Amino acid sequence: MQLHTLILFADNAQEEDAYVLDVETAEKSEPSIRVMVPQYGIEGQVKLPISSNDIRLTRLSKENKIVYDEKISIQVFDKVRVKVWVKEAQAHQRELVIDLLQPSFLPESSNKRKRI
Repeated sequence: MQLHTLILFADNAQEEDAYVLDVETAEKSEPSIRVMVPQYGIEGQVKLPISSNDIRLTRLSKENKIVYDEKISIQVFDKVRVKVWVKEAQAHQRELVIDLLQPSFLPESSNKRKRI
Protein backbone atom coordinates (compact mmCIF):
# COMPACT_ATOMS: atom_id res chain seq x y z
CA MET A 1 0.00 0.00 0.00
CA GLN A 2 2.76 2.48 0.89
CA LEU A 3 4.53 1.86 -2.43
CA HIS A 4 1.35 2.58 -4.39
CA THR A 5 0.77 5.78 -2.41
CA LEU A 6 4.31 6.97 -3.16
CA ILE A 7 3.89 6.17 -6.85
CA LEU A 8 0.57 8.06 -6.98
CA PHE A 9 1.99 11.26 -5.46
CA ALA A 10 5.55 11.04 -6.89
CA ASP A 11 4.98 13.50 -9.73
CA ASN A 12 1.47 14.51 -8.81
CA ALA A 13 1.19 16.69 -5.69
CA GLN A 14 -2.44 17.14 -4.62
CA GLU A 15 -4.29 19.71 -2.53
CA GLU A 16 -7.09 18.08 -0.56
CA ASP A 17 -9.39 18.53 2.40
CA ALA A 18 -8.33 16.68 5.54
CA TYR A 19 -9.68 16.26 9.05
CA VAL A 20 -7.71 16.66 12.27
CA LEU A 21 -7.46 13.43 14.27
CA ASP A 22 -5.06 14.61 16.97
CA VAL A 23 -3.27 17.77 18.11
CA GLU A 24 0.13 17.73 19.82
CA THR A 25 -0.47 19.73 22.99
CA ALA A 26 2.49 18.60 25.14
CA GLU A 27 4.68 21.49 26.27
CA LYS A 28 8.00 21.86 24.42
CA SER A 29 6.98 19.31 21.77
CA GLU A 30 7.11 20.28 18.12
CA PRO A 31 3.74 21.78 17.13
CA SER A 32 2.00 19.29 14.87
CA ILE A 33 -1.32 17.71 14.04
CA ARG A 34 -2.31 14.27 12.78
CA VAL A 35 -4.74 14.34 9.86
CA MET A 36 -6.81 11.97 7.76
CA VAL A 37 -7.16 12.67 4.03
CA PRO A 38 -10.39 10.83 3.20
CA GLN A 39 -10.02 11.22 -0.59
CA TYR A 40 -7.07 8.80 -0.48
CA GLY A 41 -7.61 7.05 2.85
CA ILE A 42 -4.26 8.16 4.23
CA GLU A 43 -3.21 9.53 7.60
CA GLY A 44 -0.13 11.53 8.40
CA GLN A 45 1.61 13.90 10.75
CA VAL A 46 1.69 17.56 9.73
CA LYS A 47 4.40 19.75 11.24
CA LEU A 48 3.24 23.28 11.84
CA PRO A 49 5.60 26.08 10.72
CA ILE A 50 5.98 27.57 14.19
CA SER A 51 8.49 27.12 16.98
CA SER A 52 7.59 25.14 20.10
CA ASN A 53 8.71 28.06 22.27
CA ASP A 54 6.90 30.80 20.30
CA ILE A 55 5.11 32.95 22.88
CA ARG A 56 2.12 33.35 20.53
CA LEU A 57 1.42 29.59 20.73
CA THR A 58 -1.14 28.44 23.31
CA ARG A 59 -1.72 24.73 23.94
CA LEU A 60 -5.06 23.69 25.40
CA SER A 61 -4.72 20.01 26.24
CA LYS A 62 -8.22 19.58 27.73
CA GLU A 63 -9.78 20.83 24.50
CA ASN A 64 -7.17 19.04 22.34
CA LYS A 65 -6.56 22.37 20.66
CA ILE A 66 -3.79 24.81 19.83
CA VAL A 67 -4.21 28.53 19.29
CA TYR A 68 -1.69 30.75 17.54
CA ASP A 69 -1.56 34.51 17.95
CA GLU A 70 -5.16 34.45 19.27
CA LYS A 71 -6.33 34.28 15.62
CA ILE A 72 -5.71 30.76 14.38
CA SER A 73 -6.93 27.67 16.18
CA ILE A 74 -6.86 24.01 15.29
CA GLN A 75 -8.58 21.24 17.20
CA VAL A 76 -9.69 17.66 16.72
CA PHE A 77 -12.33 17.18 13.97
CA ASP A 78 -11.51 20.51 12.28
CA LYS A 79 -11.46 20.49 8.49
CA VAL A 80 -8.16 21.76 7.07
CA ARG A 81 -6.60 22.02 3.60
CA VAL A 82 -3.37 20.12 2.96
CA LYS A 83 -0.90 19.42 0.18
CA VAL A 84 0.19 15.78 -0.23
CA TRP A 85 3.46 15.20 -2.06
CA VAL A 86 6.56 13.02 -2.17
CA LYS A 87 9.97 14.20 -1.01
CA GLU A 88 13.11 12.45 -2.16
CA ALA A 89 15.22 12.22 1.02
CA GLN A 90 18.21 10.48 -0.56
CA ALA A 91 18.77 8.65 -3.80
CA HIS A 92 15.93 6.12 -4.18
CA GLN A 93 14.48 7.00 -0.75
CA ARG A 94 11.14 8.73 -0.85
CA GLU A 95 8.73 9.78 1.83
CA LEU A 96 5.17 11.03 1.76
CA VAL A 97 4.81 14.58 3.08
CA ILE A 98 1.63 16.35 4.13
CA ASP A 99 1.85 20.13 4.47
CA LEU A 100 -0.80 22.41 5.97
CA LEU A 101 -2.16 25.02 3.54
CA GLN A 102 -5.21 26.32 5.41
CA PRO A 103 -5.36 27.70 7.99
CA SER A 104 -2.09 29.41 7.17
CA PHE A 105 0.46 30.30 9.83
CA LEU A 106 2.36 32.56 7.44
CA PRO A 107 2.19 36.38 7.64
CA GLU A 108 -0.50 37.95 5.45
CA SER A 109 1.98 39.16 2.82
CA SER A 110 3.27 35.58 2.36
CA ASN A 111 -0.26 34.20 1.95
CA LYS A 112 -0.74 36.15 -1.26
CA ARG A 113 2.04 34.29 -3.05
CA LYS A 114 0.99 31.61 -5.50
CA ARG A 115 1.44 28.07 -4.17
CA ILE A 116 3.18 25.61 -6.43
